[in-house]
Amino acid sequence: MKRFYDQQKYRTAAEMDAELQKQTLLSEMGNAESQLTMATSYRTGMGVDVDKAEAFKLYKRAADSGNSNAQFNVAIALLNGDGVMVDKREALKWFLISAKTGKNAGAMYNVGCAYHQGGYGVTVDIAQAIKWYEAAAELGFVGANFNLGNLRASGLDGLGVDHAEAIRRWTIAADLGHPMAQYNLGVCYANGLKGVPVDLNKSVKMLQLSADSGIPEAICNLGTMYSSGSGVALDVAVAFKLWEKAAKSGLAEAAANLARSYMNGQGVDADFSEGIKWMKVAAKKGHHEAIAFLLSREV
Repeated sequence: MKRFYDQQKYRTAAEMDAELQKQTLLSEMGNAESQLTMATSYRTGMGVDVDKAEAFKLYKRAADSGNSNAQFNVAIALLNGDGVMVDKREALKWFLISAKTGKNAGAMYNVGCAYHQGGYGVTVDIAQAIKWYEAAAELGFVGANFNLGNLRASGLDGLGVDHAEAIRRWTIAADLGHPMAQYNLGVCYANGLKGVPVDLNKSVKMLQLSADSGIPEAICNLGTMYSSGSGVALDVAVAFKLWEKAAKSGLAEAAANLARSYMNGQGVDADFSEGIKWMKVAAKKGHHEAIAFLLSREV
């Protein structure tokens, strides 16, 4: 969708105002694409004051004309309460309408999520979830491939566990930049899980990509790789920094690793009291080894 508020196309305020007037007029005349453009403008404040109620009204008009992107946006507004009262049943209705056009992968994915998790006024129906995830995946929707991989890895799809298909789906998602798919693959290649051979180089690559997206579990696992020299040169100082970052994001395993680093002086000057502090952090989050350690020392 071309947005009128484009600094490269419209270099003066007068040009942008003229385009705004044009889109407003076309919208009032019933042009669905212009209604969609103006709805997005009111939702985001592009050239007009933010007015989510007006945005919803315009999305609804375009949706009633059959515009699949507008139908999707109506569903999102109903889901989040943007300019309208939250109504998840009605949101699912509009996701389905948009999905059935065969054009909107996001709508297909959201229908899949509704059937996968339940809610939205429907019960869990894994067969329906898979149907819509597969449709979204065919259009390149990354989250759909990730969820299909999870279903095949768990066997909850009713077809039984299929590790090869899980790895295939996660690989597609990872290649498209999905950080949790990258993390899953990193763990699999580190430990030889889900039918793949141990490949530490692949593991480090996947964990690094996931860590770069801020996934705490990936950051922690990458720290473990550096602490043991697995797939990378051994570097306890780097391991410490990674564990510290993951611990500060709230990950119990990273907090326990950080505690051990302080206690043993690995990657940092030894500081037993600081180690105890982080062990308590891990224990409060339910880390069993941290709890057992503190109990054994009556700390």
